[in-house]
Amino acid sequence: MTKRLALVLALFLFATGLVFSQDFILEEDAAGNMVLVEYRGQGSHVVIPDGVTSIGEGAFYQCDSLKSVAIPESVTSIGDLAFYGSSLESITIPDSVTSIGDLAFYGSSLENITIPESVTSIGDQAFIVCSSLEEIRVAVSNPAFAAIQGVLFDTTTKALLAYPIGKSDRAYSLPPGILSIGSYAFAGCESLERITISDSVTSIGEGVFIECHSLKSVTIGDSVTSIGEGAFYRCSSLESITIPDSVTSIGDYAFDECDALKSITIGARVNSIGAGALLGCSSLENIRVAVSNPTFAAIQGVLFDKTAKALLAYPIGKSDKAYSIPQGILSIGTYAFSQCSSLVSITIPDSVTSIGKGAFYHCSSLESIAIGESVTSIGNHAFAGCTSLENITIPNSVTSLGEWAFFDCGSLERVTIGDSVTSIENHVFAWCYSLESIIIPDSVTSIEMGLFIGAIHWRPSPYPIVSLQLGIIFSMDATH
Repeated sequence: MTKRLALVLALFLFATGLVFSQDFILEEDAAGNMVLVEYRGQGSHVVIPDGVTSIGEGAFYQCDSLKSVAIPESVTSIGDLAFYGSSLESITIPDSVTSIGDLAFYGSSLENITIPESVTSIGDQAFIVCSSLEEIRVAVSNPAFAAIQGVLFDTTTKALLAYPIGKSDRAYSLPPGILSIGSYAFAGCESLERITISDSVTSIGEGVFIECHSLKSVTIGDSVTSIGEGAFYRCSSLESITIPDSVTSIGDYAFDECDALKSITIGARVNSIGAGALLGCSSLENIRVAVSNPTFAAIQGVLFDKTAKALLAYPIGKSDKAYSIPQGILSIGTYAFSQCSSLVSITIPDSVTSIGKGAFYHCSSLESIAIGESVTSIGNHAFAGCTSLENITIPNSVTSLGEWAFFDCGSLERVTIGDSVTSIENHVFAWCYSLESIIIPDSVTSIEMGLFIGAIHWRPSPYPIVSLQLGIIFSMDATH
C-alpha cells in the first residue's frame, strides 16, 4: 500500500522564489522508493529533496513559475510529461539518472541541456517543441546517445531523435549513416529553410517536419521507403517536392495544409498513399506520377488509384471551373476535392458507386453536381460547407446518406431523395437555412437526430413519421 508522506524540510531562498515543504507531494511506491508526484509551489528555483528516486509523471506539468531545478543524486528516472509545458529554462541532470520519459520536457522553455553518461533510455518526443532550445549536449562516454552539432542521435538505432528548434541555422544536412528520423524530430522549427536527407535514411517518421513554416526545399535521399503520417503538415513555405522511386508509402495527411505547394511528383514505387495526404494544399496545381508506377496515375494533374479505380486527389489550386470525372472510375476518395474553391460544376459518371468522406467538403463555389445513377453511398460530410449549392437530386441508386452530408450548405433550397434510401443519419441537412423543399420517399423508415437543425426557413411537407419544431426532429414513437 502506498503512503502519502508529509515532508518537513528546511529549504532555502533562491533569487526569486522560496520553496516550502508543503510544495512537494511525495509517495512511496511498492518497492519503497520515493516518488515526487507533484510540485504545487510557485518557486522559480526549485531544489528536489534528497532521497527522491523518481520524478513522477507530470510532476511539474505546466509550472509557469519554474526557471531552474536542482536534482539530487538519488534520482534515477524522470517520468513522462515531467516538465511538460513548464517555463523551465535550465536543469542539470545528475549521473544517477538512467531514463527520461516520453514528452518529459515537451514545450518547456529549456535553452540547453546536457545528457549524462548514465542515461540509456530517452522516451518519445522528450525535447520536442522547446522553442528556446539551441543545443543538446551528451556526455562523450554515453554508450546510447550522441550529439552532433547540438542535434540528438540514438547511436544504437542510428536515428535522429531531436533537432533543437531554437537553433538559428537556415540549412541542415543529415549526417551519412543515419537510418531514420524520429517522430516530430524537427517539429515547430521556424528557422530552417532547406533540409537534405542523406541517402542512408530509410524512413521519415510521423510529424517529423510538422509546422516548419520556413521550410522551402527538401531533398529526400534515394533510400527513403516511407514518409510518415503528417510528416510535412503545415510546412507553409514548401513549394515543390519530388518523392524518389525508393519510397513505397506516404502516410495520412503527410502534406496537409502545405499552402505554398504547387507541384508534387510521386515516384515509381509508391503503392500506398494515405487519406488526406494532399489535403488543404491550396496552391497545388499539378500532381505528377512516374509513368512506370503500377498503382497510381495522374490524368490532367489529378491523382488516381489505378488498382481501385478511385479518384484520390484533385489539386485544389487548379483554376478550372468545371470537371467531369472519367468514365470507369468506381469511387471518389476521402477529401478528394476538399476545399476546392474554383470548381463551379462537377459531373460524376454512372460508373462511380461511392462518394467518400468529405469528398467535396467546403467546395465553396460548387453550384451544380450531377450524381451518376450507380452511386450507392454518400459519405459523412461529403458536401458539407458547399455554400453555393442550390439544389441536389440524390438518385434512386443511393441507399445511405452519411452524417452531416450536406451540413452548412447555406444556399441549398431544394432536395430530392431517391427511393432506395431507408435511413437518414445525424444532421444531414443541419444549417441548410435556405431549405424550402425536400422530398423524402416512403422508403425512409428512420431519421436520426438534428436532421434540419438550423434550417429555420424549412416548411415541412406531409410526412408520416416526423414533425418539425424549432429545428428538432421528433419521431412518432421516440424523441430524437
